Amino acid sequence: MKKSLRSTLVMLLITVLMISIVGCGKSNGSKEKVDKPNQEKNVSNGEDTKNEPIVIKGIATTEFELKENKNLQECLEKFADIAPNVRVEFDYVPFAELDQKITLANAGGNFYDIILVNNSTVPSFAQAGIIDKLDDFVKQDNIDMYQKFVKAAADVSYYDGHIFAIPFNMDTRVLAVNTEMLAKYKLELPKTKEDMIEISKAVTEDLNGDGINDQFGYYMNISRTLPSIYIQGQWLMANGLRMYDKNEDGTLVSNLDSEAGIDFFKWGKELGKYSPNDLISFDNSMIKDAFAAGKVAMYTFGAWMLSDEAFIQKLKDNNIKYDLILNPSGLAGNAASSGGWLFGIGSQSKHKKEAWELIKFVTEPEVNAVFTSALSPMLDSYNYAPFNEEKYQVFKEQLKTSQYGVPQFTPEFSAMVDIYGENFTACVLGEKEPEKAAKDAAKKINEMLKEQGHQ
Repeated sequence: MKKSLRSTLVMLLITVLMISIVGCGKSNGSKEKVDKPNQEKNVSNGEDTKNEPIVIKGIATTEFELKENKNLQECLEKFADIAPNVRVEFDYVPFAELDQKITLANAGGNFYDIILVNNSTVPSFAQAGIIDKLDDFVKQDNIDMYQKFVKAAADVSYYDGHIFAIPFNMDTRVLAVNTEMLAKYKLELPKTKEDMIEISKAVTEDLNGDGINDQFGYYMNISRTLPSIYIQGQWLMANGLRMYDKNEDGTLVSNLDSEAGIDFFKWGKELGKYSPNDLISFDNSMIKDAFAAGKVAMYTFGAWMLSDEAFIQKLKDNNIKYDLILNPSGLAGNAASSGGWLFGIGSQSKHKKEAWELIKFVTEPEVNAVFTSALSPMLDSYNYAPFNEEKYQVFKEQLKTSQYGVPQFTPEFSAMVDIYGENFTACVLGEKEPEKAAKDAAKKINEMLKEQGHQ
């Protein structure tokens, strides 16, 4: 369904040049008066806004419609009396259909100016010519990508040495720990991934006396393959590896069969011993409910959970006392997995300048603090509400060592995740020994990398 962002969004392109935003907040935050400019100008040619408006067409997910647009409209309602010269319209599709919709629309000549891009699809859209290089825009505005954004967010903006998309929404994960449960068993907060195993050994119990354990240390979320790389995989990153890495000569290689990789697979298998027997059927919703009910000591916690009212209420109702801490470290230190959204500009767009001004606007730190529904990819945004609240500080710190599951996404990423996830799951379930699972995964991933010219 197509909707217009109405008058609250149309003046995005002039506000970058003409307005200073002060104190915009999310729905539960305070609002302060914002000064308004005395004159309305067209960002393209400086003419009065009596001219026909420029229509910028974008495509995003239905989740974006419910979250980011709602927040942005709330902030921009302060400027609703400014005459528009640009109108922004988005098509909204479910997340699962987004990439296919963009590809088919482009092939059919239905071109978009602004395209919502998932972190893993930047390479495929760039390779297909769907999104354009943004190097010149970045250069003209003197933007240092690695100064403006955290490293993981800046890294994923690039493909083949060029910038193709700009991050505006990011996530990372920390560890939620039931502090009351740890105190009961006289345990300290986990500092290493091995500590997680010791905690799981100590707290896994049959509390009902029916011969079936009903309290656990940490659930291994392996109901799908992606959690293997994004949730458990962050301890592979803490071991100094990713699903595949980049050599100095630019080639890609999987080192899962190395000592560090096998150590991670062994860790997964051992930790899996202290999980429910039917853990293969446990999705994230079931796992979070178990943590909220006080049945699990540790839970991988995303920032979006802070706004999950039902989850937070369950914690309160059950009087669960918990701390959010940095992820326990591995052989190489502390790390966390990342995800996120970016904006690209359509290669066939006739309004690239206006599209760029929109992207630049929503990545101003104070605006982005209002706009993004997850975490801001810019540390400067954590000086503004709501990210300047104490509960976000652990996420800000974790972002500094956050990483994507690979150093460079390739069009074959999803297929390789399946290979990795299947072998890791087989290891956790005891169907493969860690050494074999790690070596099988590395072998098949390297074969695919070679076939696609990455080696």
